[in-house]
Amino acid sequence: FKLFRCHTIMNCVEVCPKGLNPTRAIGRIKELMLKCSL
Repeated sequence: FKLFRCHTIMNCVEVCPKGLNPTRAIGRIKELMLKCSL
């Protein structure tokens, strides 16, 4: 998945004009994928 290209530097959070947190969202998706694979 391309979502794993996130390096969790959190630059996107600092510059996001909408106040979103993609780093947290990507982490949550990774957690859900791990739970589903078990």
